[in-house]
Amino acid sequence: MCAKINNCLRCFRSNFCFAFATRFALALLVPVAVFTGLFSELAVDILLRRGAFTLDQTRAVAPVLAVFMAGLIPYALSLLAIRGVLVRGRLWQLSAVYVATALVKAAAMPWFARQWGVEGIAGFAALSSV
Repeated sequence: MCAKINNCLRCFRSNFCFAFATRFALALLVPVAVFTGLFSELAVDILLRRGAFTLDQTRAVAPVLAVFMAGLIPYALSLLAIRGVLVRGRLWQLSAVYVATALVKAAAMPWFARQWGVEGIAGFAALSSV
């Protein structure tokens, strides 16, 4: 009986830790992603516009940064989920997912580049990092 209760408590603790980590990541990353996405042109201007980096280049890079910020939250949540897979020792599942993701990226990236240019590549890279 004690082993069953102990196992249940261990499961509760691991689920609680995952839920806490998810809430913490969301509480931290949602404001960062929204703020950076909304003020991407200002952020790029402050950080990169030095020397030969012009205003036109700033305006070209800012939408790419905003699109990457949209993929920040799914990326962080996928990293949390990967930890759970690794803890359970299911490396073959993780390997299969990575191979399938690489094949989908190789097939879909040219289409996104033709459709939306640099923003399409950034959007696909941000969302496919999951």
